[in-house]
Amino acid sequence: MIRLRFALVAATLALVGARAAAAQELVVNGGFETVTGDATFPDWPAEWSASCPDFGGLGGIGKNHANTGTYGVYLGNGCTLSQSIATTVGQSYTFSFWLRGIAGQSISASWNGGQTIIVSDTITDGFIQLSAVVTAVGANSTIQFASTISQGDYLSIDDISVQSVAQAPTEPSTTVPEPSTVALTAAGLLGVAGAARRRRRRA
Repeated sequence: MIRLRFALVAATLALVGARAAAAQELVVNGGFETVTGDATFPDWPAEWSASCPDFGGLGGIGKNHANTGTYGVYLGNGCTLSQSIATTVGQSYTFSFWLRGIAGQSISASWNGGQTIIVSDTITDGFIQLSAVVTAVGANSTIQFASTISQGDYLSIDDISVQSVAQAPTEPSTTVPEPSTVALTAAGLLGVAGAARRRRRRA
């Protein structure tokens, strides 16, 4: 009984650990909180790659662009933002982010340049969350944002996230034993019971 209880506890802990691992965040600094003070793209941490046609214009990190925390990123016309993350081939991931934009403007959020979310006519009075389930085809995958908006305007992005989708647990086997197997098992049990009775009579 003790061994059985230990096995159940171990199985429960393994399941909890598997779920925790599945929820691990793969994007580094997706909330842009490691930057102190307003900063243009050249001051960003190394994990992010970003560019804008004009660094003196719109494009960088600011206090007025956060969905949560203190900082968020803002992208002006033609600005791009990308990060490469480690992935597992064939694994599905949830790619999500929070966006605050201007009606009629657009931004594309792509996964390895293939699966793309194109957003237009976004809500102007607050952040909205957008997400998609994507699949990795290599050991590394790249997320990228590219804005195509009017000169002088910008879009705010925050809380960028990529997390693996937990795989469905395997269903327990429901195979019914063959009749011959059941008969052999029953015969074996009867034989054991008979031997036990004989030992008691001799005693």
